[in-house]
Amino acid sequence: MKKLLLLLSLVWSSCATSQHKAMETKQPNIIMIYVDDMELNEMGVFGCEMPTPHMDRIAKSGVKLDNCFVSAPVCTPSRYGQQTGRHASRCQSYLNDFPLDEPIFIRWNGDLEEGKEQTIAHLLKDNGYVTGFVGKWHNGQPESDRPYEEINIGKSIYDADVNTYLQQLYADQKAYIKQAAGYDFVENVYGNNLHAMGLPEDGQYHNQEWITKAGVEFIEQNKDRPFFLSFNTTIPHVPSPLSSMKVDSRITGIGVVDEVLDGRYMPSRETMIQETLAQGYPEELAVIRWLDEGIGALYKKLDTLGLTENTMIIFASDHGVTGKMTCYNSASKVPAAISWPAKIQAGQSLTSLSSQIDFVPTILGATNIATPNDYQVDGVNLMPALLGEGKIDRKFLYCEVVYQRSILTEDFHYVATRFPSEVQAKVTKENRRAFTIEGKQEEDRYGAEAIYPNYYDDDQLYDLKRDPKEQNNVIDQAKYRKQLEELQQYMHETVASFPHAFGEFGTIN
Repeated sequence: MKKLLLLLSLVWSSCATSQHKAMETKQPNIIMIYVDDMELNEMGVFGCEMPTPHMDRIAKSGVKLDNCFVSAPVCTPSRYGQQTGRHASRCQSYLNDFPLDEPIFIRWNGDLEEGKEQTIAHLLKDNGYVTGFVGKWHNGQPESDRPYEEINIGKSIYDADVNTYLQQLYADQKAYIKQAAGYDFVENVYGNNLHAMGLPEDGQYHNQEWITKAGVEFIEQNKDRPFFLSFNTTIPHVPSPLSSMKVDSRITGIGVVDEVLDGRYMPSRETMIQETLAQGYPEELAVIRWLDEGIGALYKKLDTLGLTENTMIIFASDHGVTGKMTCYNSASKVPAAISWPAKIQAGQSLTSLSSQIDFVPTILGATNIATPNDYQVDGVNLMPALLGEGKIDRKFLYCEVVYQRSILTEDFHYVATRFPSEVQAKVTKENRRAFTIEGKQEEDRYGAEAIYPNYYDDDQLYDLKRDPKEQNNVIDQAKYRKQLEELQQYMHETVASFPHAFGEFGTIN
């Protein structure tokens, strides 16, 4: 009897060891979640007054990134960096748009063009992964016979001809994404912000259920092979997501569908609104609950299929709202977290500087895929830090948007604005405050000049330990000369690696 028990014990131990080794060697599934215009205080672990259990699960079961900043605080260049691991300044489309000796204008124009560049989807696909993209794209649209904003003006989303035309636009957009970004599965996508998709006015509503549906279906279809899902929400970006929760749930980015989506994959919209109010929270926070439940539906599918343990989930916002489209920290610092229960210890916080351009090299590190020699990566692999095996090898982060660039360290932030010669010829000492950092004679698009008193200074330096809200420009104070020179040298080195100039920066002294 004792011999039999010993034999059974050895067999069980051998099987357990084999299963453990199989878990160690099996490629992880990867879900990269990117939400739109979400502030730090709209996620529970970062200070939201209302719990967000599903988003928080990512942080609590893995690592909360306490100092994550995007490399470009506006939709398109931020998403370019998330998909490629590169700064937007390397985007190939800019080579055709701007002279090499002038600063490039970085806003909604950094498109991934068909056949021009590789993304993380290409790399994973080449190494046996099935890849999927759902939700917001905003990195290039197929050409149209007229501006998208002018398509279907005065018409209704319920018109049959409108739906026919939208389906053709949608098919073209899906084909564009597959060709430009390398994804196998592209479904339920929004090619741009809602007003710029050809949707009539009564169809410009968010639909989180529609995005969630595609994400859940992708996981189900590919449960038996390694998969990578890029899951991108359109909320909490404008137009009002709360208004969207109160309209026909059949309204989608492709027109009016047959299926009533409300309550299908998530609690009903009315239930989420009523629960938010019943718990004493403002009605507007129902939007965050809507977003959170969309992520919860992904978790439910993973849990049901037994895939959660070996799935790496990366979560972040594309940028903040306060000071949006500037390099100030309120715009570039985002809620972010990474989990992978099979490998990463739960309940950690990473305080080192990190960025959305780190996601690509981190995924490559997690999957043991070597970065091809011809693939440019600006981010760093976070895996050693996430596993507690080492620190992040980084001295600074670089940020860029419109005609502003910055260098951020843990203690200081240098911000510079440089206009192209055409704009600079119009600027004088007397009228400088008439020009935004977009180089236009108007008020800042998002009101940043009212938040930051030094907005119009071409060179700014902030001591973040003493001035975390960046209100006091210390660039002329002699005691900060050494720090200024150090950050400016980092700017020189970074810009020198890009095709285009940025004022005096780019030449190594």
